[in-house]
Amino acid sequence: NNLQKLAAAELIILVFDCAAPWSDADRTLSESRPNALLVHNKRDLAAASSLPRHQGLLTSARTGQGVEEL
Repeated sequence: NNLQKLAAAELIILVFDCAAPWSDADRTLSESRPNALLVHNKRDLAAASSLPRHQGLLTSARTGQGVEEL
């Protein structure tokens, strides 16, 4: 099942949309996987100005910001 796959994974990458408000579900998901790599995409959008939410990589698929680090 999916939980077994998550447990066996060498790396879990959680990608969040920084243009959307940080929700309780986002917080719960990020806290439930403390070893996951957090990626906050759409950093180029003006609505993303409320970052940082939780530590993680800031990226923009549109501009390429942070993609090399990822």
